[in-house]
Amino acid sequence: MSEQPSFWDGKHTKFIAKNGPNGPSFFVQKIASSLPSNSKVLELGCGYGQDAVYLARMGHHVVATDISHIALAQLPEEANDLDVETLLLDTRNLPYPFQAESFDIVYAHLSLHYFSAQLTRQIFSEIARILCVNGRLLSLFNSIKDAENGSGAQLEPGYYELSSGDRKRFFSAEEMPSLLPPPLAIELAEYGTGTVNNKDDQFLIIIATKSLT
Repeated sequence: MSEQPSFWDGKHTKFIAKNGPNGPSFFVQKIASSLPSNSKVLELGCGYGQDAVYLARMGHHVVATDISHIALAQLPEEANDLDVETLLLDTRNLPYPFQAESFDIVYAHLSLHYFSAQLTRQIFSEIARILCVNGRLLSLFNSIKDAENGSGAQLEPGYYELSSGDRKRFFSAEEMPSLLPPPLAIELAEYGTGTVNNKDDQFLIIIATKSLT
């Protein structure tokens, strides 16, 4: 991930000009039915807000965050009608501006694989802090099976700079227990293939529940 939000502002500006926002992701459609009614949801890295709006339509209260003000400006007008809250948030800047045990769900679709192992662990610990007991982390990551894994300059094992400012970590199911803090217990670790943007993308779904410490 670039050291500056301007990297993402530029990336989003180019994407919007070429493609425009997509609909809700396959991931949110896959997991939406598992959310308890009226859940309070924090989305990290919401992009253009399609998944946030999808969850809000189902009656959940959603706080949608992103590092890019360009991305947040693309949220559908419906987001206002659904009372989706938005917040400009750099995921690296800890702690987050929320009280402990504020959310039932933390949702992250391809937004937590840009960091060093040390920072990744710190982010997972912060997620554990803001989740309620029995709350869940619903997350999708680039996996070690992805074709880009091993490309570019290696920064540390599994972590590469693919091009200037564009850094990615590629996760395995086996390493996840060493990255998540003890309150977060993995209930699902599942590899898969194909996303809305690319049918060849290789991903890893991690669903973890916060236990009573």
